[in-house]
Order: sequence, then structure tokens, then C-alpha cells
Amino acid sequence: MDASRLKTIRTARDLTLDELSVAMGGIVTKQALSKYERGASVPTPRVLVALAKALGVKAIELAVPPAADIRVVAFRKRSSLSKGAQHVLQSQVTLQLERRVELQELVGRRCEGDVPLGAYEVSDLEDVEVAAEGLRDRWDLGGDPLGQLVDVLEEHCFHVVGVDAPETFDGMSAVAEVGGEPVAVAVVTRNGVCRER
Repeated sequence: MDASRLKTIRTARDLTLDELSVAMGGIVTKQALSKYERGASVPTPRVLVALAKALGVKAIELAVPPAADIRVVAFRKRSSLSKGAQHVLQSQVTLQLERRVELQELVGRRCEGDVPLGAYEVSDLEDVEVAAEGLRDRWDLGGDPLGQLVDVLEEHCFHVVGVDAPETFDGMSAVAEVGGEPVAVAVVTRNGVCRER
């Protein structure tokens, strides 16, 4: 079993160790679960199956290492999420990104876009305009309005991921390593509404 994988999936489900133990019918304690997550102990096949069932995944998903290594760049400035809520969202995004990567592999479409991570220094609105113009030139997008921005971004290895999040969440950006290649991730609420405060 991959210890970090167990923690990522548990966190994405927003379960504490106590809650996971209860969901498993109490067949193991929260201390045992903590040992599994730290790699200090390995569950028996019976416990592994119970873990998978309680987490709503297949047992094999707990055994394989993550396909994506995600690093949060920033939550939007106005976001006032607790650290715990931030970890839940990060884990949810990791799992969604892994599913996208698996799907791309299955259909034989590997992303090989031009991801200009850190190419533009942005500290004010004027810098945003300069960066947008630079990216339009780099990707040969022209100057007209873009009808399907998400499609354009995803064609260039930017993943736009929707999450169900608390009202205090405004957005998040992240970078992920997928098969050794960097991909950018923008996270928005599923309803796509940006809140102004």
C-alpha cells in the first residue's frame, strides 16, 4: 500500500482518522490508521478491502503511487479557508488531476503543450495586461475575444478543475508534475462563480 495515497484519499473525503475508523466498522483504531498513513505499518488484505470500501475506492487505488505530484502556488488573496479546508481541496484536486491524466493515457493523448510557468512577473494590473498579451503572442491566439477559454487553456496543458467548496473559497492555482512534465492547474468552484467582496 502507498501510505501517502491513503492520506490523500482520506483527506479528499474530508474524513478524520476517527471518522474513517467508524466508517470501517471499528475493525481498526485511529492509531492503526495513522501508522498506515505514515508507512509504519501495513494493513492486512481484509483491512485494505475495508479501507477501500469506506473511502469509496478500489483497493488497487490505495496500492499505487500517485500519478500527479501537486504543489499549491496560491489561494486567491481574498480566500479565507482554514488550513484543514485547504488540505481537503488540495487532495480533491490531486485526485481529479490523476483521473484526467489516466484518461489522457487511455485515449493516447499526452499533453505536450507550452506551459510558461513563471515566465511573467505579475505584481499589478498593468503586469496582468502585459502577461496576457505575451501569452496571446506565444500561443498565437490573436487579439479577438476567446469564446471557450477553458478549452484553449486545456489544449495548452492547463487543467481547469471545478470543486465543491465553501463560500470562503475564491480560487487556487497550482503546479503539478505528471510523468515528469509540469502542468498548471487552475481551481474554481463548480458553479464557476467568482465572488467579489
